[in-house]
Amino acid sequence: MAGSVRHNRTIFFLCLLMGLTTSAYAPPPAPKLATLSETNNDVDISIFVAFLSENEEFDPSEKSIDEWFLAALSGSCVAVKALFNKWTDINRRTPDGETALYIASEYGHKDLVQLLLDRGADASLATKAGGGALSIAVQNKHIDIVRILLENDTSTISIKEKDLALCIASESNGEDIVKLLFEYKRADADFTLDGKQMALYAAAQNGHAGTVNILLKHDVAPTTGEYNAVYIASLRGHTDVVRLLLKYGADANFALPKEGWTALHAASEKGHVSTVKLLLERGADASKTTKSGFTPLKLAIREEKRKVAQVLETHLNSANYSMSVSAPAALLLKSRQNPEKILQKNIRRSSNEAVQRSFSLSDEKGIQMPVSSSNTPPK
Repeated sequence: MAGSVRHNRTIFFLCLLMGLTTSAYAPPPAPKLATLSETNNDVDISIFVAFLSENEEFDPSEKSIDEWFLAALSGSCVAVKALFNKWTDINRRTPDGETALYIASEYGHKDLVQLLLDRGADASLATKAGGGALSIAVQNKHIDIVRILLENDTSTISIKEKDLALCIASESNGEDIVKLLFEYKRADADFTLDGKQMALYAAAQNGHAGTVNILLKHDVAPTTGEYNAVYIASLRGHTDVVRLLLKYGADANFALPKEGWTALHAASEKGHVSTVKLLLERGADASKTTKSGFTPLKLAIREEKRKVAQVLETHLNSANYSMSVSAPAALLLKSRQNPEKILQKNIRRSSNEAVQRSFSLSDEKGIQMPVSSSNTPPK
């Protein structure tokens, strides 16, 4: 395969393993191939070079490209059969670890995938980038090939590979593939806890309510530490996903261990009114502070999310919280001026100690909002 294609795939798998979204990644297009006569058993590398001449990603001078891999790329079962005697190792790899099975799976050649498996191709082999035939088929949404690979013998595919496939399908909203992966799982151990949580996190992050529902129905826990689905869904404003997670028992007040942010902090900071309302209805605590000292209302005020601030202020007042914040919040919502100057002017005229505590006042400098090492919500 050409260097740029391998580079893109490497970036994809690294992004996924580091927890980054892969929505911007576009899989390489299948090469535009001429038709290989199924009656011609004479194999010549020049034939395959001609087949790939329209594909700008193809570099015929690359050392890893020979007739075996070109035959796999072409999808021709006749060509591959003709080469079986010459290339006795069906699992031989390119320098990047790609096998003929991997290449056929990537480009959707299901008949060739079946032929290679029948001849003993190993579906468990991974490339240097970390993915195998199953995950690359899932990535390109070749559901027929995913089914063939699983039907062949799912026990030969590593748990890491299954985790990766599940995460890719969940991130790209491949509901049918997610169902298929669970359909062929033989035990709960087919996916690790982290793998399932990463899948739920990826689906929630992208607002894929259908995929989230499938995962939750297969007993994927809705709340956990590092991969907190209700937090990321709230941050992105995916209210339907948040509702689903709460229905299945997600903790509306779960705080990220390092920063102390809750789902309500995230939704308030980003101005997602419907998400904020839902969280409050389901028992989210509007008085909770982050480890940097921010309440959801303070975040809404700082970011000038007026509608969210109004919702939070109304909730705080109706819930009879001991700390009154209505006066400064109302001033901010009615003013287009600098909020710190308005609040400072108001505080100098007031001796309300509760308000002073709420906004961490300094007699000399006016309002000093808490300083955080990170002024943006954890992602």
